[in-house]
Amino acid sequence: MPDRHYELNDLNTPLIDEFCDSIPGGYFVYKAEGNEELIYASQAVFDIFGCKDEEEFKALTGYTFRGMVYPHDYFEVSESIIRQIKSNPKHYNHVEYRIIKKDGTVRWVNDYGHYVETEEYGGLYYVFISDITKKLEDRDRENKIRETVISTLTRFYNSVWVIDDVETEQWSLYYADNSDNTIRLNSIKKQLNKGRYSEDRVYLLENMVAPIDRERVRDVLSLKNIVEQLKERDQFSITFLRQYKDGMAPKYFRIDVGKLEMPDNRMGVTLGFKDVDTEFRAVQNAEHAMHEINEAKEENKRLNKQIETAKGVAALVDSVTSLLSNIPAMTFSKRADTGVYTACNQAFADYAHLPSPEDVVGKTDYELFDEETARHFVEDDQTALSMDKPYIYFEDVRTGDGSEIRNL
Repeated sequence: MPDRHYELNDLNTPLIDEFCDSIPGGYFVYKAEGNEELIYASQAVFDIFGCKDEEEFKALTGYTFRGMVYPHDYFEVSESIIRQIKSNPKHYNHVEYRIIKKDGTVRWVNDYGHYVETEEYGGLYYVFISDITKKLEDRDRENKIRETVISTLTRFYNSVWVIDDVETEQWSLYYADNSDNTIRLNSIKKQLNKGRYSEDRVYLLENMVAPIDRERVRDVLSLKNIVEQLKERDQFSITFLRQYKDGMAPKYFRIDVGKLEMPDNRMGVTLGFKDVDTEFRAVQNAEHAMHEINEAKEENKRLNKQIETAKGVAALVDSVTSLLSNIPAMTFSKRADTGVYTACNQAFADYAHLPSPEDVVGKTDYELFDEETARHFVEDDQTALSMDKPYIYFEDVRTGDGSEIRNL
């Protein structure tokens, strides 16, 4: 038995009109069979099509559903409606399509329909439509802006990998510039057809990463480590030395790893590969230069300290020399192996009856004193050298010319 529904007639049509005037969008009913003739359309439907009344609307569309749909969209829309009705137990359907208004402009409408069987008309479609042109234009504009932003951002990289789902490890090459042949999609897929990140990462390590950095990159870019790192932060980076098989000099590359919030609460990952050789080497050079500057500063400090120390020693020597030169007691030094005088003060020079200490330096006791006095001094030196403590003694000796005796 067919579903029971209100039948359209002269009595309830005004009520339907009043109801339709209070809801957004338009409402119409058309037959499912034949030429899909409309049996009712609200004023809002006429407004959507740019018609002032039913007469203008009938002239524009023939008062059929097919006449309402943009010609190039009709067959696809019709097939979609039938397919949805058959698969939906409640016989609901939803389609979007274009229409042509009375002034010739093309608009987009949203169509929510419900198929029912009636006794009087047979199969009918009850439909609500609304103009979604601005909504689609706004959505299209937002998508274009988003695509432009994404495109602009990806151009900062030589290539971008996307792991769609960390659970399945399915990944794809989202972007690669023409200069980066070794990680272009075709190149990779010729080598591997597995499509799992952990397995294709081996290709990356063997073909891109220089041996010196492979172990480090292998650990950092393991999927387990990536997931752990992205639990704490949304992005991290790793820089490595990239090798080339065509004889090109190695370059430094950086991989920026970022977290993606995918549909169905899945976690995805992006890996952006960027040539940072120039910047990285500039930083290295700057760090090396700074290291050299710091070393030079330390060396400067050391030399200044030595200079200050030398100044202190010189001042001390001058002070001691001045002290020794001016005290009345005699002081001297001589070589232990030859007995040659190396220094003395003025008092000792006077004792030796010589004008200045410079006249004493370079001479021996036998050249300064008589043989007996000289032999006595040499014996005292030998006695002093044989002892491991200071040798202190008092004695009377003659001056250099033998004219007087001094107490020493």
